[in-house]
Amino acid sequence: MKRGMICAAGIWALATPLAAQEGPPPMDQLPLMVQGQMTLGQAGLLDEYYSDNAIATSNFRITRARTELAGLAAPGTPTSGYKNDGTALILPLHLQYALPQQNAFLKFSLTGVFENDKANIVENDEKVQNLTVQYARFLNANTMLSFGMFYEQAQVDMVSSDGAIDYSTYGLRADLLHKFSDHWGFAGRAQYSWGQSDRRVPLPPPPLGPGVDLTQSQGDDRFYISAVFKGQYRTADWSVIPEQWVLRPVLGANFAHNTLEATADNFGAVSSGVVGDTENYGTVWATATLEKEAGMGQWAPSVTLGIEHEYQNDLSALTTSRNFAIIGLGLSQQISPNTRFTARYTRHQAFDSSRSNADLVVSLATTF
Repeated sequence: MKRGMICAAGIWALATPLAAQEGPPPMDQLPLMVQGQMTLGQAGLLDEYYSDNAIATSNFRITRARTELAGLAAPGTPTSGYKNDGTALILPLHLQYALPQQNAFLKFSLTGVFENDKANIVENDEKVQNLTVQYARFLNANTMLSFGMFYEQAQVDMVSSDGAIDYSTYGLRADLLHKFSDHWGFAGRAQYSWGQSDRRVPLPPPPLGPGVDLTQSQGDDRFYISAVFKGQYRTADWSVIPEQWVLRPVLGANFAHNTLEATADNFGAVSSGVVGDTENYGTVWATATLEKEAGMGQWAPSVTLGIEHEYQNDLSALTTSRNFAIIGLGLSQQISPNTRFTARYTRHQAFDSSRSNADLVVSLATTF
């Protein structure tokens, strides 16, 4: 019976406070795992734990910039006018298993990403598969630590050059969630990955080139860290907020450091990355989300507006804007005490229209 209560009440933490109040027993009668999930879920911090929007956006921009800069050596390559506009469908499945000690759980996440570029000077389509396994433990009702590992494969179809990149990586990930006041909490992530990329690019035929493929394999390792401060305000805090809605302001920042191995291509030329053996990339952002708090079986819409700034980009030689608007729409439902469905669309649009990326995330989270 207690096992069933942990499973049922645990997934309720991903629902809204209204749902949590109507379903499980009083807070002090619940296992620590459930207390923690309800507290951090109501604070919006579990959404940050499950979301990969920030790191996916960074990876998207790094990949696009690399392929743009890599082509500059070819005769007749444009040196201006570059745009990239990509749209991705992201399909995560999260399975959560409550452990017997009642203060921890295992999370298994399987994610597929299907990204498509509009026609540009450089155009890439990409498919990504990711498997992540994590152990999460609640130190108290306000604090959760998580450690795990992941494996990822990506295939990049370089449409504009008829080339391809195959990338595989494995790594370690750690997360910290902490609610430190009635209105604010923190979500942090750090991960390190060891990667290997295999690149194939057709070269021009004679007399402009040898007419064969250029191939190169190299190590591609990455350190990534992010920090998010997230708030929660309701009608009792600010009268302009509608009843049964919550306003969630966010201040966030991330940083990625890439290390690329110097290797020889099939012509014997040794090189690492397009700007050297290291690359740094980082952004800061501020958003505000207005989200409806709905009970089980009811739809909960949300809308997000915000701004983003690239404070570091070693691959920015061909970019014309480092500032973006963020626009998001969401819809979620607690289908049952154990299962939650979420659909969320987020667009990052450069102020000068030179770059954009949009993600449609359709996810299912269930506890067993």
